[in-house]
Amino acid sequence: MQAYRIIRATVASLCVLSLSLQAHAFGVDVLTVNPEKDNTIYEDAPGTNSNGAGQYIFGGTQASNGWSRRALVRFDVSSIPAGSNINSVSLSLRVNMTISGSQSMAAHRMIADWGEGSSDAPGQEGGGTGATTGDATWISAFHPSNPWATVGGDFEPGASAVTSVGSSGSTPSWSSTAMTADVQAWVDGVSPNFGWAIKHIDEIALGTAKRFGSRENSTSSHRPVLVVDFTPGPAAAGTPFCFGDGSGTACPCGNVGGAGDGCANDTGQGASLASTGSNSVSGNDLVLLASNLTPGPGLFFQGNNAVNSGNGNPFGDGLRCAGGGVRRLEVQFANSGNGFSTASTISISSQGAVSAGDTKRYQYWYRDSGTSPCSSLFNLSNGYEISWSA
Repeated sequence: MQAYRIIRATVASLCVLSLSLQAHAFGVDVLTVNPEKDNTIYEDAPGTNSNGAGQYIFGGTQASNGWSRRALVRFDVSSIPAGSNINSVSLSLRVNMTISGSQSMAAHRMIADWGEGSSDAPGQEGGGTGATTGDATWISAFHPSNPWATVGGDFEPGASAVTSVGSSGSTPSWSSTAMTADVQAWVDGVSPNFGWAIKHIDEIALGTAKRFGSRENSTSSHRPVLVVDFTPGPAAAGTPFCFGDGSGTACPCGNVGGAGDGCANDTGQGASLASTGSNSVSGNDLVLLASNLTPGPGLFFQGNNAVNSGNGNPFGDGLRCAGGGVRRLEVQFANSGNGFSTASTISISSQGAVSAGDTKRYQYWYRDSGTSPCSSLFNLSNGYEISWSA
């Protein structure tokens, strides 16, 4: 299959699929997706409550003391092809309990990553419960360490969108040109996708709290939904292959990555290799993109062959997918500043000495100097195959 291929199909129910890609006329597509993760952070002292696995998420303030609740939501938009134009964005939440009349609530773009652990608050869930490892809380992005730079969460101070949230049973939505710009930046790789925080616009008045269905809500129609209307970009230049997701050769120590990625690194994710630009030698505009990385250096390299019939062989914590006549292309670095993603900056066709008609295989080999799953301290992305044209 081609990288970033969009399946244009109408999905009847989000109960069956949490992700649907529906064809519109004139080449415009719609992505409809439930959150990849969501959580609530609670201001209550000492600020270590959470609700990662709960049925609900919250925004607004308590009636008794004015302590705030802020909902965090992140949606996976990686299936939108690179180079696509984002036309519009709409985020909808289902209100299922309220202690107030209509309230203005804002969506703010998150500027730091955060976690969803296994915490599951009792009762109506309004007070949360003790955070588990990896949960976001009022004081930490990932409990019990990794504090926010700003207590209460790291997000853009200016709202991306504001809407009025009313009665129980209503489904308010947030939509604006700024939210559209947020998603465009995520798709373009300009900024990492950490989702949005949903909060009351001032958090001063007492008793403004609203309860919404979370992604774990037992009623599928009550779960958060993001709808992205986009015009697809050009077809990808190549085809991914050799995945560490269990579909081919087993990862070295059972460290299975996500669908289409390499074997898992110390973040629990596998690195993903893709591209923008074309496979034209004369066009000379191909850029290789590596994401889901760990901090440190890595190497883009090229090989003539797909190792082990394209299934790869164990190597370090990952799979060696590209081999034969190997050429080093470029060393790049990943860190928090680039969202642990990186891109090639050199001419791939020139550095790889490719000609029209050549088929080459590519991979990203990177250092995993944390607690790497198999203790080899290095890993690799999936493979990526390009058939070069004039």
